[in-house]
Amino acid sequence: MRIAYLTLQAPREGEAAYVHVQEMIEGLRCLGNTVELFAPSYSSVWEKPIFIVRMVEHVLIQIRLARRLRHFHVLYVRAHFMALPIALLAVVTGVPVVHEVNGPNEDVLISYPLAAPFRRMLQWMQQTQYKYAKGLITVTPQLKDWLNGQFKHMPVVVISNGANLQYFNPQRSPDPDLPRPYAVFVGSLAPWHGIRTLVDAAEDADWPHGVSVVIVGDGPERETVQRAAERNPRLVVLGRRPYASIGSIIVGAAVGLVTISDPGKRSRTGLAPIKLFELLACGVPAIVSDLPGQAELVRTHQCGIVYPHDDAQALARAVADVTSNPDMARMMGERGHQLVEKEFSWKILAERTERFLREVVSEPGVVT
Repeated sequence: MRIAYLTLQAPREGEAAYVHVQEMIEGLRCLGNTVELFAPSYSSVWEKPIFIVRMVEHVLIQIRLARRLRHFHVLYVRAHFMALPIALLAVVTGVPVVHEVNGPNEDVLISYPLAAPFRRMLQWMQQTQYKYAKGLITVTPQLKDWLNGQFKHMPVVVISNGANLQYFNPQRSPDPDLPRPYAVFVGSLAPWHGIRTLVDAAEDADWPHGVSVVIVGDGPERETVQRAAERNPRLVVLGRRPYASIGSIIVGAAVGLVTISDPGKRSRTGLAPIKLFELLACGVPAIVSDLPGQAELVRTHQCGIVYPHDDAQALARAVADVTSNPDMARMMGERGHQLVEKEFSWKILAERTERFLREVVSEPGVVT
């Protein structure tokens, strides 16, 4: 297949979007498909341009794609309200469109809080795209249920996030410069990732003595983490690191932390964070907040501990439980690695995606 992959959200290294876009494209190419990425030119720059510059770029990307749209068998869109023009043009020209849906419509207000007065219009722009799509891909069963409730006859498939077993596996050599034992957090330092809960947990009396916290990532809560590190020597702040090097940091950890919060009930449609699968792939037990999707996965496969979200003391106690019982931690880690190897490698997920796209392309009336 010839696939046009559109992401108007800039996939920057160090963010989950970068991993998903790069790994999925590489996986589809390895299966013999031609995939062309259409993404913002500022994707390689960490600092975002001002809003109007981003909006202009979104238009220019779609104009460039529109000129070549008929050369592709399918348009794969990482869901974005601004993709409405190219999505409708594809429908008119007979090119099937598949949207990758990673969250409910309300998520746009997290990225664009000043757009709240235009909430209904933005939701209409997104819903209209889904209405005329040939299929939807999402990452959690809860999100699939939400979509099925609105689009009764739309094919919707759950294809979770995953991990690259080349970069994330128990055989990786651990980073020798980190203070062991340590718990590790990898991801964007965003408010909804529970950064303040993590910082408070590391200062709690129940946090295990001698266990450090290694934090990898950057984002809005950077100053919060840096201030906490100045008063608490347990915190080791590494900032952004290259994607291919993260596995060596994770594999040396005693436990991995996924401390996602639930502002505005945004997590009700489930979570399948890439960081969770990367922890498990490395054979590291995971401590996750009790939010749908990730909590069920950890409980079902007994590969970590679930704690009440936003509860710093409960998080500190969970870290103490895991680090004080190395045999339990080892068994959890082994189960997690086996789970990713069997079901959640990017290779397996790309194969599932290709099968779904081929079903869409093979529908009667589609020009190939």
